Amino acid sequence: MLEARIRQSRPTRRRVLHAMGGLALGLTLAACGGGPERPGPITGPSAPVDASAPVRVALLVPLGSADPKRAALGRSLVNAARLAQSDLKGARIDLKVYPTAGDPRRAAVAATRAIQDGARIIVGPLFGVAAEAVGPIAARAGVKVLTFSTTPAVAGGNVFLLGQTADTEARRIVSYAASRGITALAIFYPRTPSGKVAEIAVRDAARRSGVTVVTAMDYPRSVEGIQQRSAEYAAIHSAPALVLPEGGQGLKSVAAFLAHSGVDAKSTRFLGLGQWNSPLTRTESALQGGWFVAPDPALFAAFASRYRAAYGTSPKPIASLAYDGIAAVGAMIRDARRSGETDPFSISNITDPHGFAGVNGIFRFRRDGLIDRALAVMEVGPEGFQVISPAPRSFAAFAS
Repeated sequence: MLEARIRQSRPTRRRVLHAMGGLALGLTLAACGGGPERPGPITGPSAPVDASAPVRVALLVPLGSADPKRAALGRSLVNAARLAQSDLKGARIDLKVYPTAGDPRRAAVAATRAIQDGARIIVGPLFGVAAEAVGPIAARAGVKVLTFSTTPAVAGGNVFLLGQTADTEARRIVSYAASRGITALAIFYPRTPSGKVAEIAVRDAARRSGVTVVTAMDYPRSVEGIQQRSAEYAAIHSAPALVLPEGGQGLKSVAAFLAHSGVDAKSTRFLGLGQWNSPLTRTESALQGGWFVAPDPALFAAFASRYRAAYGTSPKPIASLAYDGIAAVGAMIRDARRSGETDPFSISNITDPHGFAGVNGIFRFRRDGLIDRALAVMEVGPEGFQVISPAPRSFAAFAS
């Protein structure tokens, strides 16, 4: 049972998932952009909340989709949310699930219905386009949204991202590389919207850490394109470290073609973001010795064990976000009940700088709607991934 507090100076302000029931952690502890309307400032007043009674919480998930993968994600999110609900102590929530099928129009209808049903906060939806549709509807009612999306463009106003973002990942890996003596790096990224977001994030992280970006080169996501651009990069390669913001089979192809062109782990430290956290990464010999960021694996393993015991199957990795979201909501309700506050989901409560502790480690919501998550640095080795820099346990040690 997790009883640690992040905010020691004010015991009544937990900023932690105080009661995750039997979740024995054993430690001190894709989204899409685009759409018709961006979330803006909250335009409607937040209705008073009686924190001593069950609080209606809406969970928007991609159930009802003809796509079996989306439906499976939806089920995993619901299961994790229910697990979090059962673990809450000192707070009661009335959790109601609203299917969106991953469609922005259905998400908008679901949000409208949820607000009509009395939802005081929305957790979800999953995809950025759906969150973009939900945000303005919720804002007009004074309702906050904790979306599972990782799309920075949808954050802001009343919309907060639970999904891990490239800027947090880039800051962590670049600051760690700088601490290990790396003063210059290059970026080799896919010619996609997410690739460009990653490139910008790495540049910003490098500036913050005093690291020089020597080269930034993109490549089309095709075998021929990767092969050609790998050769072109090899011809000008000079940086001691190379950031590859790619994952899965794409990462394997990029690493293999770079190695074939003479850019390999013998001369270059490959650096990765969260997409590297995949079994496929372990199977590419060219990536041996590479560093990347990921949530503390021991924490997720503990969550996954409880999930399997409850549901007889393994959780999708994204399911942990549903647990974090519901547990954070419960923590805010619990504090409001203790203090007599009538707006547990105020901006100041959501963005408390001391944050929350979740099943992937500590996290906090920022005023711009983005999220800071404490991440570990992993190294790719012959036996799998090894933690070489543990995730911070408090935001005092968090890279700015």
